[in-house]
Amino acid sequence: MAKVKETPVIYPHQDGRHLPGAKFMKVIGILAIIFGALGLISNVVGLIGIQSLATMSSADMSEIQEMYNGDFMAQIDLAIAQRSSIIVQIIQSVAQLATGVMAVIFYKKLKLATPPLIGAIVTIILILIANILAMSIVGQFVGMQIISLLLSCIIPVLLIIACVKKDASLKAAKRITIE
Repeated sequence: MAKVKETPVIYPHQDGRHLPGAKFMKVIGILAIIFGALGLISNVVGLIGIQSLATMSSADMSEIQEMYNGDFMAQIDLAIAQRSSIIVQIIQSVAQLATGVMAVIFYKKLKLATPPLIGAIVTIILILIANILAMSIVGQFVGMQIISLLLSCIIPVLLIIACVKKDASLKAAKRITIE
């Protein structure tokens, strides 16, 4: 027997928490906040580490270069080139954090969840840019970059699904007015 879907009903005293997709949007929003904050912290620490390598004195550099048989300068050049990728990743983490905050705010509103939806799309675009930059630094196609790309896009894609589900149920909802 086919399952009959009930049309959501919105009463005057209710907000959007009971709509299908609203709780899912809140949970994914909280996860986006957590992972956005973790990404922001780790990328800022990585940027500070690269900065400390770039500001070493020439005596320290020659000492370390002898220790690594001259390959250390190539590693420093690579680390300095990664700055652009890390800066894009910091921007992406801030976008994911902001998108998570918007999702937590919009899950209970009787409005379309357009801002979190746009934020999730922007986050995915920034993830793509950061991964392309990282692949260009390495200079070759790396399988771990594809895995990183896929794992990084899970939260924004789930947030897009939650926003679309909530918006569809909001559009289909039957509003009841009490006079």
